[in-house]
Amino acid sequence: MNESVRTRLLTYRSLYQQLTVKKSLIANEALKAVESDGDALQYVQKQTDEICLKAVERNGHVLRYVQKQTDEICLKAVERNGDALQYVQKQTDEICLKAVENNGYALKYVQKQTDEICLKAVERNGDALQYVESRMFDE
Repeated sequence: MNESVRTRLLTYRSLYQQLTVKKSLIANEALKAVESDGDALQYVQKQTDEICLKAVERNGHVLRYVQKQTDEICLKAVERNGDALQYVQKQTDEICLKAVENNGYALKYVQKQTDEICLKAVERNGDALQYVESRMFDE
């Protein structure tokens, strides 16, 4: 194994172990931790928008740990991973569109399907057609 890779892995392991022991981080530690591993957000008690944005930039699925979701944080999460839409507490058309642009299958998590959202999802991935609500086919 490359020594540089080994060193980085040891650093990440050390950070992870510190997180699991402390369970509570101050802002600078938290920011550094989520920059290394977005999942560290689950241990951050005093979350800021900056910390949450960094975390979802690394891993969209950590949106589930965000205590106070904003549209900006949700958009960044679904940009990273469309499936993160399942964790969005307040869906907007913009957030849903961004999610299906990333992953057509995210249509299954859209609470209020629109023509535009469904079309974008199916254009992204034809198999997303299975998640289009039947009412969308009615005249």
